[in-house]
Amino acid sequence: LAKAFDAQAARFERSPVQSDPSALARLVAFAALPPDSLVLDAGCGPGLVSEALLGAGHRVHGVDLSAEMVRRARERCARFGARARFDQGSVFELAGPETFQAAISRFVLHHVVDPLGFLQAQAARLREGGVLVACDHVADADPAAAAWHQEIERARDRTHVRNLTSGELVDLLARAGMRRIATSDGRISIRCVRSLARGVREDL
Repeated sequence: LAKAFDAQAARFERSPVQSDPSALARLVAFAALPPDSLVLDAGCGPGLVSEALLGAGHRVHGVDLSAEMVRRARERCARFGARARFDQGSVFELAGPETFQAAISRFVLHHVVDPLGFLQAQAARLREGGVLVACDHVADADPAAAAWHQEIERARDRTHVRNLTSGELVDLLARAGMRRIATSDGRISIRCVRSLARGVREDL
């Protein structure tokens, strides 16, 4: 998987879907984070989300399996100095006891074999009241349309596993321990919906 994303890094960084400034601004606004929050960017890619968060006054620790993605993220966000940190690795294996006020993943879940575990790993690193945001393309509610979309995605990208439905995404956030879950959908192409889901960690 890491090598596949190494090879895709340049194209990924240039993609209008990935780099659209208005979409990135909406993501930051949807997260609704307190000023100067420390944010885990899970599957940070070339640092597009991290850059938007840093520009909004937050601090970021980005993690990605791909060495080339991490290199590009460091280069893109170098001007933010110590407020930006990027490491090659997995959110399942974060070193140290660091905790975050928020964790964000964008267009990552459909590449993950264990999406619940992926969200749980992020939730475990949140401070009380912390926010978990997941943004991804979601499957159509119509099973036939969803199956067609999955086939197209697998043909286009061999790293694709499965698009979740909006309902599945909300359910996984709840199972990961999130409360006060909010969603926001934006249609970005035919049969392809981007869904944002946000949950808050509340220790019981």
